[in-house]
Amino acid sequence: MLAEFSQPKTIVSGRRIRRRAGVAYLLIAPALAFLAFTYAYPLVQLVGFSLHRRGRGEWVGLDNYRLLAADPLFRTSILHNAELIAVVPILVGLSVLVAALLHQQFQGWKVYRVVLFLPHMLPVVVTGIAFCFIYETHGILNQLLHDVGLAVLAQNWLGDARLALLAVAAVIVWRQAGFGTVLLLARMVQIPPELYDSSRIDGAGWWQTLWQVTVPQLWTIIAFYVGVIVIDLFSWVFNYIYVLTKGGPGYSTYVSEYFIYDRAFAYDQMGIASAFSVVLLAGVFVGMFVYFGWLRGRDVF
Repeated sequence: MLAEFSQPKTIVSGRRIRRRAGVAYLLIAPALAFLAFTYAYPLVQLVGFSLHRRGRGEWVGLDNYRLLAADPLFRTSILHNAELIAVVPILVGLSVLVAALLHQQFQGWKVYRVVLFLPHMLPVVVTGIAFCFIYETHGILNQLLHDVGLAVLAQNWLGDARLALLAVAAVIVWRQAGFGTVLLLARMVQIPPELYDSSRIDGAGWWQTLWQVTVPQLWTIIAFYVGVIVIDLFSWVFNYIYVLTKGGPGYSTYVSEYFIYDRAFAYDQMGIASAFSVVLLAGVFVGMFVYFGWLRGRDVF
């Protein structure tokens, strides 16, 4: 008897679930269509351009990819992007340290928080132009070094091939550190105070509390922040390079995005530029997939 009454209820329940799922898919269909139009269509077009000469010319198959692989500037630009990843531990360490200091909530800490976040709010173009003046041979930085008796450290920061990429990296750190600080600080204020009380009872100092209590509580946010930075360094560094150095001096700051821009608009090689775009997109996607998979395997997410 119980089976006879339970079966119709199960069928009705299943139909209700399917009906609700159908309504849900219907409601999100416009958003999915919009995403398909704004992302999927350009991606398909990009792949198509990479298989034609000059984007829409003669079909050449994988020739653009072969030409790309044989181009020494392709390897140089990827190498420079990889070298910029060295700023990741600097950004993470600096953000954790400054956020921990602000978490002490000393007088005026909210004002300092806003001031630190201001560089991230500035457009990259504005930041780049400002640092062009700062980095000039007779600019503010070199003048300051002269005034404090460190004239020996004054350099042609953007004109020296050995220093130009480091100078760009310093600008990236200056602009991005505020975002990391605010992001980590938002997580710190959610850490239970009991953990800090227990640490103080155990006699832990400030540094011990930071590394043994605070940092373990921040692993999820740190992992997310690292992913964001790496994506930025491969996909959003063009603005810094274009405003500050335009890939020079020589090719010392030539990065992947500038290579794509240069090939597409300066040399009218849209096919090769599209091929590099596809390679870059695939590389970032696979890298992030592996990275977040590795984090999930260690229960970070």
